[in-house]
Amino acid sequence: MAISVQATLWPVLMMLFDEVTSALDPEVISEVTSVIRGLFDQHNLTMLMVTHQIGFAREISDRICLFFDGKIEEQGSPERLLDNPQNERTTRLLTQLSPSSNPTPVRLTGVFHCHGAG
Repeated sequence: MAISVQATLWPVLMMLFDEVTSALDPEVISEVTSVIRGLFDQHNLTMLMVTHQIGFAREISDRICLFFDGKIEEQGSPERLLDNPQNERTTRLLTQLSPSSNPTPVRLTGVFHCHGAG
């Protein structure tokens, strides 16, 4: 899998990822998240990612937004939102996304900044 930031004509300041791991085998998900981590570590970018991969979102995000019906249901730091949700719907949705249950179509958007970009 090759994602090249250097191959663009203009400086890249932001990358958008929309469900890049959707419907992939766990081995391929690991490969994709590894590439994204590499971009995160090597470039001064802001990244916006829509994902169901809560662990990855927690690990790499500065801020997470949980969407419901196209609107932000709740947002905050990964620790605050995932460990101490303030909204009952957020709590239910995160419980449904836990490894012990079947995932439902919940949109987690992680926003993370690399090397102080913003």
